[in-house]
Amino acid sequence: MARIRQRWALSEVVGDYSMAGSRRNDAPGNIRSGRFVISNRTNILSDELTEPSPRLSTVRIMVRRKDGKYLCVIDHDDASRIGFPGGRIELNELPEDAATRELWEETGLIANNLRLVDTNFFRENQISLFLANDVEGNLKSSPEGRVTWCSGKDLIEGFFGEYYSNILKKLGHL
Repeated sequence: MARIRQRWALSEVVGDYSMAGSRRNDAPGNIRSGRFVISNRTNILSDELTEPSPRLSTVRIMVRRKDGKYLCVIDHDDASRIGFPGGRIELNELPEDAATRELWEETGLIANNLRLVDTNFFRENQISLFLANDVEGNLKSSPEGRVTWCSGKDLIEGFFGEYYSNILKKLGHL
């Protein structure tokens, strides 16, 4: 017995699907093949995301010298993108481990004592801020950017100034 394959050719997808009731089959927004409605648009496409976009969980590490300067990374391509070392938390990674890893990857320093000082949201991303009280190693720049010591004013005037202004005020550094 031979199998017969049906082939559907999508002939039309139209945009306005606000009609209801018995005229819905002829309403825009249905997907038609030839003269037959084969599905309505919401079965295939959606105007809104059905799941919220995942929030990015990141860490930042504050290293502060006695003179009040902060360890910062300046993006190679955009000097206004200045900030504390940090980055994404990998799958199944603890925030503390991510902070230790990111500090080492971006600056060459190893944190012997990290303390979580703040967790908040900025531009839909969760940021866990750690204070590194005891670090060792030799400072080096990385592909992430150039490592330098900067003032709170430098941070506030950069691309992420709103975040740094809020966090430095919260910690009593401004």
